Amino acid sequence: GAPKVLVTTLEFMGYFFHKKHIPLWANVRYAVFDEVDRLVSGPERTFLERVKTMFLRATRAEGRKVQTILVASTMPSQGTKSTRMLVGRWMPHALRALPRPDLLHRNHPMVHQSWKYMPEGFDAKVQVLVDYLKQYADPLKIDPPKRKGRFRNQKRQLEPRKWRLREKTLVYCNTGTTAVQLAELLATTHHFDEVGLFVSAAGYDERRERMQMLRDGRVRLMVCTDILSRGIDLPDIERVIQFDSSRNIVGHLHRIGRVSRAGTRGYALNMYDDSEQGGRALAEAVQEIGSQPLDG
Repeated sequence: GAPKVLVTTLEFMGYFFHKKHIPLWANVRYAVFDEVDRLVSGPERTFLERVKTMFLRATRAEGRKVQTILVASTMPSQGTKSTRMLVGRWMPHALRALPRPDLLHRNHPMVHQSWKYMPEGFDAKVQVLVDYLKQYADPLKIDPPKRKGRFRNQKRQLEPRKWRLREKTLVYCNTGTTAVQLAELLATTHHFDEVGLFVSAAGYDERRERMQMLRDGRVRLMVCTDILSRGIDLPDIERVIQFDSSRNIVGHLHRIGRVSRAGTRGYALNMYDDSEQGGRALAEAVQEIGSQPLDG
């Protein structure tokens, strides 16, 4: 029979914006919009407006209203086009539910954050990252193959040891190019085991496979971009590293939010520098604010 629940995207629903599809929209009783802060202000906004129009047309034609639920973990309120203002215009009488209002837009008390100012550049950042990761990794010694003939009496040398992280870790970069370069360095030059790469260029099927590898432990060190900062529930991620500082406070909150799921303790290393996108001003502001609201 017909499905009772449909999980989809606004873009896909664009195939059903014709008036002949009004009966389809009229059959919907509940509509849930996840990550609504991005929907009302990002590139999906055009599709969102058309979805709202189709629900309105269906209500007028069939007389049946839809119950709408908006979900977001951040709701920025600053500026003339703030997310909170845009949502308020859409649904001025919406009821607001905050399970933990004391944690909204704040540094989470269960996430221990450390900060590293990096004035030296990319290579120095890589070395700092490697040294940091090795503190939470176990060395895996690999014996070389047995020698034959006149070489059999030579002293056997150990191959460069590999490193296996004890905890699942996400490393965030701001661009796919940087993520690819960093993942390759960690896996080859620095001999980390079970390294994964999660970027948009990989394609949907490949990303789904890599996500499954992260879930079941075949990948323990995932280098990624912000494509892995929202809408992903991985309860056993214990450590997040911002190799590149987030470009804004909302991005920072979503990245850090990948740890400390379900009340567990998490750890974050935030690296920043003096470059244009280095995030020094943001990093120093977050440290200064402490436990106060970050959007105040």
